Amino acid sequence: MKLSILRRLAVGAVALALGSAAAAATYTVKLAHAAGEQTTFNRSMQKFADEVRQKSQGQIDIKVFHSSQLGGERDYVEGLQLGSVEFAAVTTSTMGSFEPRMSVFSLPFLFRSPEHFDAVVDGPIGTEIAGRLTAKGMRVLGYTDMGSRYIHNSRHPVKTPADLANLKMRVPQDNVPLETYAALGARAVPMAWPEVYSAVKQGVIDGLDNALIFYEASGVYEGAPYLTYGVPIFQSTGLLMVSESFYRKLPDPLKKVVSDAARDMIPEQRRSFRADSSAALERLKSKGVKVELADPAPFAAKAAPVWNKFAAQVGGRQVIDAIDNTGR
Repeated sequence: MKLSILRRLAVGAVALALGSAAAAATYTVKLAHAAGEQTTFNRSMQKFADEVRQKSQGQIDIKVFHSSQLGGERDYVEGLQLGSVEFAAVTTSTMGSFEPRMSVFSLPFLFRSPEHFDAVVDGPIGTEIAGRLTAKGMRVLGYTDMGSRYIHNSRHPVKTPADLANLKMRVPQDNVPLETYAALGARAVPMAWPEVYSAVKQGVIDGLDNALIFYEASGVYEGAPYLTYGVPIFQSTGLLMVSESFYRKLPDPLKKVVSDAARDMIPEQRRSFRADSSAALERLKSKGVKVELADPAPFAAKAAPVWNKFAAQVGGRQVIDAIDNTGR
């Protein structure tokens, strides 16, 4: 009974604070991301927007722009810095050019399991790296799981690293995957995500890696039907961010609404994304995708030198080792 009364009092206090601190202020803002409208990821972003609208009593109205409607991820990040985009969900591979230490999350074969991922990004390592972005005009509200990335291509099954020889593989505009594919013997082609579908269809690239959900939702499987499963070459780590200039304008009660909504949404985003990834594999098989189950060990061995190559950029080998040792 006491707890129930205290909760009602707390809700009333927040409502009173919202009403008095910013009675005249309302904000209609944008949240940009690249995932498709029907994906679980977009549903998670919409859930975040809905909770912010509800708990701010309509003072913050977030319009979600999915499917790269506002350009590529780099456009979103620059928009956060300029204040023209208030919220964005991007992958850490995009963030390496803005904060070099973010590139640690792009290293190949970095995470052993979803539990390992959660422990790293929610722990001191993830917190410290995220904090570096505040001075650069964006505030991290949480890390999202964007899925294990598997190789798919238009040419032939890839069972071993030798099968990647000379394949033109799309990579994000990030040096880590570029060097990883070079180590594996492929030809890396940097390319923004909105260009990928047509590039596969036209033969500009032979393949790429991506999470199964996005491989399916984008339709890329139609032009690149050979999927190498069991080799999670990268873990796609995401960030939900808010423009620091916008965040600073908010009164404290609204800042709390934003932070609390992100905190509520992130665990559910990870759970739902992981569950749908398993379902996506079965759907892809039914759509004619040719699935090759491969041993990850030879790929990981060939890519291993990439860790040392980028150690200095990401804060030293001790940072990589700290990630590797988390949870052991």
